Amino acid sequence: MFDMGHGMESAKRILNEEIMRSMALDAVGREKERANKAEEVAIKDALTGVYSRRFFDEAIHQGFVEAERNNGSLTLLMVDGDHFKSVNDQFGHQEGDRVLQEIARVLGDSVRESDTVARYGGEEFAIIMPNMHKLSEADKNTIIDRVNENIRARVMLPNGKPMTISIGVATYQNGQAIGSPTELIGRADAALYQAKEDGRDRAVEFGRDGQFSRVEVSPNA
Repeated sequence: MFDMGHGMESAKRILNEEIMRSMALDAVGREKERANKAEEVAIKDALTGVYSRRFFDEAIHQGFVEAERNNGSLTLLMVDGDHFKSVNDQFGHQEGDRVLQEIARVLGDSVRESDTVARYGGEEFAIIMPNMHKLSEADKNTIIDRVNENIRARVMLPNGKPMTISIGVATYQNGQAIGSPTELIGRADAALYQAKEDGRDRAVEFGRDGQFSRVEVSPNA
C-alpha cells in the first residue's frame, strides 16, 4: 500500500534539494558577475570608459613582445589635451570632465579596431597601434592626422571654440634599437613635448634616425 506521508516527505526533500541547488548556482552566478565587474573596474578608466593605465602597462608590454616575436611593429601615440588646465580654470572641473569624456569617445571612434585607447593620466591618453608598418606612409599619416582632425571638429568648449590636442608618435619595429616598452614610451613622450614646443595642435614623430618630424598628410593622399 502506498504511504502518502512518505511520498510527500520524499517530494519535499527533492524540492528542497532543487531549491538549494538553484540557490547555489545563483550564488555562483552572482560571484562571477561581481568578479567580472571588479575586473572591468580594474581595466577601465572610471571617468572616460577607455582602458586604464593599469591595462595600458600590460598591453604595451604584451604588444612589444608580440612585435619582437612576430617580426612586427608597435606604434605608440601619446595624446595630450592642449591648455587643459585653462579649461578647468575657466569653465570648472565638471566641464573639464566632460571634455575628457568627449576626447576619449572621439579617440575610440578615430582608430582601428585593433588599436587600444587608454587614459595614461590626467588629460593624457595613449593609443597602442600594432603593425602600422603594413600600411603605406601616407595611410599611416592619414590615420594619425584623422585623430587630430576629429578632436578639432567634434570636441567643443563651452565658448564654442574647438578643443585641440598634441600627439607624440614613436614606433618600434623588430631590429630597431629600442630595448623596452619604457624606451618606446620615452620616445613618444619626447615627440609629444616637441609637438607642444612647435605650437601644439599637431602630431610629431620621433623618427628612426632620432630626428623629429611633423606628421602631415600629402595633399594628394
